[in-house]
Amino acid sequence: MIEWTRHAMTRARERSGLTVQQLTKRISQMLNQGRYYEPGQWARDEDGELWVNVDGPKGKATAVLVPHDEDPGCYSVITIRKANVFRQGEDQDKQLQDRPFKRLLGGT
Repeated sequence: MIEWTRHAMTRARERSGLTVQQLTKRISQMLNQGRYYEPGQWARDEDGELWVNVDGPKGKATAVLVPHDEDPGCYSVITIRKANVFRQGEDQDKQLQDRPFKRLLGGT
């Protein structure tokens, strides 16, 4: 089950160009196929957020999901961010040097 925060809903069309319904379907498919990245596992040795590729007509985008503690099959989409930046806020215009999705998914 995929839930959306209000912030993520407003960022969905703005950054990806796809509707919330289209993104929900895509995110569910990617989770079922195991096509996601877990930054916490490698960087902080803790289970936490998942990054799912949700590229759309407006550009490359990443959905950031966090699992619910009480329901292991349920995730909340907390934001949709541009895939070419490594963090939000004041540093959002810095380009990402390491592209984990490219390595993970074998893309160009």
